[in-house]
Amino acid sequence: MSEYPHPVASSISSRVVAELGAVTVVVGLAAILVGGFLSAAVFVVTSFIFVATVYVAWPIAQPILKFFLRVAGSMLERVWDKILDFFLDGGFLSKIYELCTLAGLASSAQTLALTLPIVVGMVLLVRFTLSRKPKNFRKWDLWQGMNFSLSKAEARVDGSTGIRFSDVAGIDDAVDELQE
Repeated sequence: MSEYPHPVASSISSRVVAELGAVTVVVGLAAILVGGFLSAAVFVVTSFIFVATVYVAWPIAQPILKFFLRVAGSMLERVWDKILDFFLDGGFLSKIYELCTLAGLASSAQTLALTLPIVVGMVLLVRFTLSRKPKNFRKWDLWQGMNFSLSKAEARVDGSTGIRFSDVAGIDDAVDELQE
């Protein structure tokens, strides 16, 4: 610590400190006064909202609210009656048996058991057919297997004979076929 005070601190007089204290008190009192006015304003607004709700909105909303509560109550009562009827009158299994026999589900299940293997077989056949794709996708179509007879037979020769493509008769026809 130095013996001498900081130059800025020594330049502030006690009068300035007293003035800052007075300003602080005045600002505090103003804040209390404004806070009091603000709290009074909030009290007036909330009182107005309470009075408007109790004397205006509640008498208008009460019949509507009672109507909706009665409707909801009757709906819940009907649902509860259905639940009790379902579990008390013959039980759960008798309701399922009644559903299967009277609704025709048994005959529908028999028909489904006959047709389902056929449909599954057809789907698997189409899936297998479409999954077999050749390497050249541009030439592939569903009728590829039927077009094999349209291709011309050609002889396979190794290069030892010395015969070239231009030496073969009918070169114009072959060129036309290749261009197609």
